Amino acid sequence: MAYTVRIPQLPSEFSVHEDETIVEAALNQNIEFPFSCASGTCGTCKCHLTRGSVSLLDNYSRFTLTDEERKRGLILACCAIPHSDCELVLNTATLETEILECRVASI
Repeated sequence: MAYTVRIPQLPSEFSVHEDETIVEAALNQNIEFPFSCASGTCGTCKCHLTRGSVSLLDNYSRFTLTDEERKRGLILACCAIPHSDCELVLNTATLETEILECRVASI
């Protein structure tokens, strides 16, 4: 069974199978989704679940996603497995990119 995830900030919705996290499904379908560690420790994929239900894998850091944040509807998409169609709002700070000019000083 697959569920549909909709993110208003992204141009398309995508499906997530019952054995995939939201980030895994997005990447498997070439959807750009903000993430870094894919293990629940960095918080880059933290987003607000506005509709639907998910369960979180137990491997995420309780410092990255606190119980208070969970009560407010925040999830870590790299550890979230949907149990229904869902809608997410991404953290706009993770969508911003910046190009920096730099030079390697040593290796």
